[in-house]
Amino acid sequence: MGIALPYFLWEWASVIGVKMKKWQLEGLDLFTNLVHFDFPILLGNDASCACGAELVFGNSDLPSEFLYLYFGYFIGGGVVIGNRLFTQVRQEILVH
Repeated sequence: MGIALPYFLWEWASVIGVKMKKWQLEGLDLFTNLVHFDFPILLGNDASCACGAELVFGNSDLPSEFLYLYFGYFIGGGVVIGNRLFTQVRQEILVH
């Protein structure tokens, strides 16, 4: 199972000047909530996961290197190098 979510979104509140209490996941113990599943669970940044989805399910004519950008309420993105999604070390397996 894959879980895509923005990392540390609650820390942006002071930078952009909005109240983000509903977005605050700090202190949420995902491991405890997901440990009963008997398969690996992968956690990833939402924009990086969207980039990976474009790589896997998008147009087959994409170059082997590309930058995926998302502009919405926030800005995010991902990078593909050599037909592989480049991710931060932050991506981790929660349950194995």
